[in-house]
Amino acid sequence: MKKIITILVVFGLFAGVGLVMAGKGNENTNSKKEKCTTIQSGEIESSTGEVLTTGYDEYGYNYQAHMFNGWYDNYLRPEVIAQGGTKLMMKWNDAWLSNKDCDGDGLLDRHLGYDSYIGSGAWLTNHMSGEYEGEDGKKCKWTYFTKIVAAPEDAYNSWNVEGDWVINAHGNSHNMTITSQDSEGNFEGYGNYQNGPQEWKIEDGKVDGDQISMNWVYSNSSYEAYFEGTINSKGNLEGTFDDTSGHVDYAWESEEGVAEKYWYAEDGTEIGLVIWGQFATIQTVSNDTCGGEHGVQYLSPARAGLGNW
Repeated sequence: MKKIITILVVFGLFAGVGLVMAGKGNENTNSKKEKCTTIQSGEIESSTGEVLTTGYDEYGYNYQAHMFNGWYDNYLRPEVIAQGGTKLMMKWNDAWLSNKDCDGDGLLDRHLGYDSYIGSGAWLTNHMSGEYEGEDGKKCKWTYFTKIVAAPEDAYNSWNVEGDWVINAHGNSHNMTITSQDSEGNFEGYGNYQNGPQEWKIEDGKVDGDQISMNWVYSNSSYEAYFEGTINSKGNLEGTFDDTSGHVDYAWESEEGVAEKYWYAEDGTEIGLVIWGQFATIQTVSNDTCGGEHGVQYLSPARAGLGNW
């Protein structure tokens, strides 16, 4: 739940100032400094029509300082202001959301000088905290922190299918574990038929874009099955398979398990989980006194610093 909230906060940061995802073009801000409008001018408005001011507003935004510090339910600047709930602090840099309007549209700029956030160096942090009642009536406190960066210009993204799955192949359920996947999409694993002793290993596993293929080679048997399919936007698998028994185009799909999409650097180093299309989560830290979570949950193999992406 806390991770879902984090994603929504990203949307909220933009919605709060009336921004959409379309690019604003490649303007050179260095030659137009004299045309930039500041918050102090009183000429920049929010999406709901209020004039933005310096310092914290009633919702918790301090656009001049690139910060939000308030209640989570206020991040969308609601008509009725929340007075409690989950606490939220956000910080961002100028590339994510500027404190000036240099392109003359009356809104704070984002990724100015770039057609999109890709390669802009934009970053955001979210820090949330709250409490809930545990099963035994105990008060449970939790915190969640995450760092999000815009993907570098030379980065690419790809699905990762590592983990445990349940695959329904022509009405028969199989357990499947994908143990490893490299930066080129090649993966290995094994599995078994849930209602029998048959076991198999994965050979020639490959993820290529939204396409997935693999062969199941059974132990102590000459039987093999050849799978092809797609990974949908939710990370679910589906497709058709042929086998050595002569079956053709039998349907298969995942019943349990989900693929996750990651950004990778040009050299294949993992950057982080894809979030909101153009961004990567490079670090998450979660602590829950009752839920058993403590410390770093994800750390980018590339690096966890916010700069120089």
